[in-house]
Amino acid sequence: MRFHRVRIGAVALGLAAGLPGCANVFSMSEAERAGHQSDGTYIPSVAEEQLACRQLRERIDALDSHIATFPERAAREEQSRPRTLGAAFGRMFGGDGGGLKAVEDHKKTTAERAGLAGLYARKDCI
Repeated sequence: MRFHRVRIGAVALGLAAGLPGCANVFSMSEAERAGHQSDGTYIPSVAEEQLACRQLRERIDALDSHIATFPERAAREEQSRPRTLGAAFGRMFGGDGGGLKAVEDHKKTTAERAGLAGLYARKDCI
């Protein structure tokens, strides 16, 4: 009976140690998956691929509106105090726009817009 407990415990420990490793191997495999990529690009999801041209156009227009508010949001954030130590260091050592959440948001939104615009073109939407 005791041997079975030890074996079950060893199997459980092996699974617990191995499963997080699988996630790390997948993220290191450079496999493309939907969403924001580490190189700054955006790959549309399956749900986005299934959108009609009108729906894609509406999403792109919404992203354009969000991008247009960037200068105001960045200026407002730059004038405010950093809320975290990481943001403070980012502002001190990050160069132009370093540590500003608005700058990171702008990069992601612009990449998403470019990805959806590419999908819009591939679908021959006019």
